[in-house]
Amino acid sequence: MRSSHRRLSGTAITSCARDITSANKAGKSIPNLLTLPLSIGYTGSITYRKNEFGMVTVVAQAVRLDNGECIPYRSVLATLPEGYRPRIQVSEISDTDWWTPGTVNTWAAKVIIYTNGEITFYPYNNSDKATVQASSFTVSFYT
Repeated sequence: MRSSHRRLSGTAITSCARDITSANKAGKSIPNLLTLPLSIGYTGSITYRKNEFGMVTVVAQAVRLDNGECIPYRSVLATLPEGYRPRIQVSEISDTDWWTPGTVNTWAAKVIIYTNGEITFYPYNNSDKATVQASSFTVSFYT
């Protein structure tokens, strides 16, 4: 019998496996995911958690503007609360959907989490020919 699988990004799988392994070795449970409110005008989800070692994992799925327009360059998607913010700025490459007339494609963009907690989005292709409509990413860092 063949089972079907949903493909996860390597970063998400590595991060989850690391959390499970660390929790098992320490005899601890994995902290619950918390939901982060998105900036006004955005839909999708951003969840986060911090383990007992101070590692924060942030997972965003299909974050996009409510009105279906493209995400502007340097957009703040959400802000992490104090206690969950990185000591130094961290960045990650994001999987995105971008639009050109007649097609939807996958492209990369950069997400930076600043020390003030702002999760900021930077599409690589910011022209009027191809712009980003949705973003998904996983970032892990220590507080």
